[in-house]
Amino acid sequence: MSSYSNLINVSRCRPLLGTFVEIKGSHADETRACEAVQAAFDAVSRVEREMSFHAPDSELSLLNAYGHLAPIHVSHNLYSVLKFSQNLFKVSGGVFDVSIGSELVDYGELPQHLPHRGTGTGQDITLLEGGRVHYHVPLVVDLGGIAKGFAVDQAIEVLEGFGLNSGLVNAGGDLRYFGYKDPDIWVRLAPHQYHQGPLPYDPKKKALATSNLSQKREGLAGCLHLDGLSRKPVSDTLSVSVLSETCMVADALTKIVTVLQDGSHSILKQFNAIAFMTRL
Repeated sequence: MSSYSNLINVSRCRPLLGTFVEIKGSHADETRACEAVQAAFDAVSRVEREMSFHAPDSELSLLNAYGHLAPIHVSHNLYSVLKFSQNLFKVSGGVFDVSIGSELVDYGELPQHLPHRGTGTGQDITLLEGGRVHYHVPLVVDLGGIAKGFAVDQAIEVLEGFGLNSGLVNAGGDLRYFGYKDPDIWVRLAPHQYHQGPLPYDPKKKALATSNLSQKREGLAGCLHLDGLSRKPVSDTLSVSVLSETCMVADALTKIVTVLQDGSHSILKQFNAIAFMTRL
């Protein structure tokens, strides 16, 4: 076992998932640390190829194009994210609904590369045995509210699999880490405005995601958040951060808390998560 002082720290940053993804890892063997970081980036790239709405040839885009015609076999990753999304659709009473792609296209947030418009909701998605997915009506599913967190989790699993002493993955503010006793985390509340702790602390919750409506209204990345029930934009001056055990959970729950706010306590408890809101 090497001491902390003998560890080699490797840090890389690349444009992925519509943002910049930073991956850090430390190990006594620099070659192993570099290989782990590269493999973690490969895992993120794989999720992007599977779940990108912007790529017409991604798995998600093909499912959106043909899923209402016949059941489509999808990758384990895409199936897993859709399964968890459907669970959130149920527990949130439809507030979290990945079938809002048509509305996001109408608002100019997503590209129009499908011949049809979505005519249903998340209840029209059926997950079948054998990794198959079927839409009962034409749908336009967007996983922008959850896929980034899932990609972070995938990258962390890779770093842990290489046996690194510590690792951190930050995808535009959706982050998760291991091996750090007290990581230095800043939360962006608005352009040029940051907040650094004290954040709620729990040794088991090492994933953080933030949804910032002030930032969104000013036209920066991810500039619109829709309520899955009303299918309308959420209008508020609010920053929501969620701490959880996985980044996929934290990422998705920020959207639910943004809409339900104080009404989200039972859902947070169900997923063993902590949320904090800042009125801007």
